[in-house]
Amino acid sequence: MESETAVIQAERGWNDAYLRSDFAKLKAIRAGDYMDVTDDGTFDTRTTNLRSIKSGEEKFTALSVSNVMTRIYGDVAINTGALHMELLFRGVPSGGDFLFTDIWQKRKGS
Repeated sequence: MESETAVIQAERGWNDAYLRSDFAKLKAIRAGDYMDVTDDGTFDTRTTNLRSIKSGEEKFTALSVSNVMTRIYGDVAINTGALHMELLFRGVPSGGDFLFTDIWQKRKGS
């Protein structure tokens, strides 16, 4: 990874894509082996997560991060911080405040 600034910008771009339900950008950002641990402890894959965005099943209305700390190890960066999100999931309000760990890896030059 080039710098902490580039990683934080990527994180912000990812969050912005969620807020705009930008399916194409989310698809481009995520690697094929993307995995997410949801707030109930289940695993979500790239395919299932993108499907919920594209279908409108999941719609973010607020998303912000704070206290972001970035560590870079060669082509891998790890972001940790606090996340506030508000969303509609199947039309039902959801969200809250969470701690997060995001792992970024530079692949194919990007």
